[in-house]
Amino acid sequence: MFASVMTQLTCIGIVLMLLSGSSPGFAGEQPHVFHGIVSQSPPRAADFTLTAHTGKPVHLSDFRGKLVLLYFGYTFCPGICPTTLAEVAQALQTLGPQEAEKIQVLMISVDPERDTPDRLAEYLTHFNPTFLGLTGTPDEIATTAASYGIYYRKYEETTTNSYMVDHTSMVIVVDEKGIVRLLFPFGTPAQAMADDLAALLHDPVSASDGPQIQVENTWGRSLPKVVTAGEFYMVIRNRGNQPDKLVGGRSPACGMAELFEGYQTPLGAMGMRPVSGGFIEVPPMGLVELKAGGLHIMCMDRKQDFVSGIHFPLTLAFEKSGEITVQVSIRQK
Repeated sequence: MFASVMTQLTCIGIVLMLLSGSSPGFAGEQPHVFHGIVSQSPPRAADFTLTAHTGKPVHLSDFRGKLVLLYFGYTFCPGICPTTLAEVAQALQTLGPQEAEKIQVLMISVDPERDTPDRLAEYLTHFNPTFLGLTGTPDEIATTAASYGIYYRKYEETTTNSYMVDHTSMVIVVDEKGIVRLLFPFGTPAQAMADDLAALLHDPVSASDGPQIQVENTWGRSLPKVVTAGEFYMVIRNRGNQPDKLVGGRSPACGMAELFEGYQTPLGAMGMRPVSGGFIEVPPMGLVELKAGGLHIMCMDRKQDFVSGIHFPLTLAFEKSGEITVQVSIRQK
């Protein structure tokens, strides 16, 4: 029977791919949609030792327990740096003093030759007195910038002590546990920053030493009547800093629940098959979407009709997180 079902599934693969463009909404409260660029497999932020404008040595790890906004720039920057810092300052003002206290802004100078501690202190005070300027030797700055993928280059002097520094302009958001969570590109408005920072500050599940699995938007539908099967779709989010694996599932509505994936044949036809390795990996601080034509769960040998509006339980088995039971909502698209 299994081989027969597989043949039929391959034949209807194209139909399912055409339907996969639909984007069903989340049940219940909508999760925050970030304006900044989300790190799908976020790295741990590289620690560093630089000198603050107060004259004291500073490590990134000194600020554990706070959100840290890292910005690489310089005080002689004609437009991009002051514009970005003004937006950051406005974002903190929008959040209000109690929330702003949970955030530390660090500007790392890419122009250590001219950005003395006194100049950094005077410059940053114009934006927000809590902003901290960091400097160091050219080698220390270069090493720190490289660890965050920041590019900068000094242009030749046109007059004495007058030159420009070309540099990557983005705000790097590091969470309370030292994980890079977001990037704000140049031009991100203050309100968008404030919305994202508020979401991180109020995230009830922060990064942990292990996986933290959350299953969202779980729904299913039946396949064409030529097969007695259905499919389950969902978003599996891992809010921990370790990967996990979805290794199986079961439901009273199915004789068997199997992990499947869509694939394309050399001739361009679409088919489906059990996932390679028998598991679906969920990356740390990231997510995996199970959808029509891609990764999904097959409900083989359906035990009941999949009629729009009905609900039934689906138990998902994870390698590290154990079993999680969710309710599947049946709909057609």
